[in-house]
Amino acid sequence: MIDTISAYKNIIIAVVIAAIATWFYFYINDIKNERDNYKSENSVLREQVAYSKLEKERLETAVREQNEHIKQLELNEQLALSKLKKWKDKPPNIRYKTITKIREVQSNECKDIKTQLDRIKHTDFSSL
Repeated sequence: MIDTISAYKNIIIAVVIAAIATWFYFYINDIKNERDNYKSENSVLREQVAYSKLEKERLETAVREQNEHIKQLELNEQLALSKLKKWKDKPPNIRYKTITKIREVQSNECKDIKTQLDRIKHTDFSSL
């Protein structure tokens, strides 16, 4: 048997070298495929990170704008409350104006009634 092995020694070495070369070929090919998969996964993750940053900036801007709007509303509320307090502090005879003139429509014509209604609509109620 040793004679057979030494006779086929070159063939056995060639087969082992071919097997090792084939294994390296598939191993390197597998590594290349993994690398390509990682590259594509990396690009997808980079896109997601960029989208997340953009979304974060949009949300921060929206929150900032809402905060500004809330501050503006608070200032308006304080101003309205101070006006109300001033109005409430006035004596009743100054607070309320009595409307003594009563408008009466003398005719049943639509035009006259509309004219009277328009006058009432354009009354400045803030001065009352």
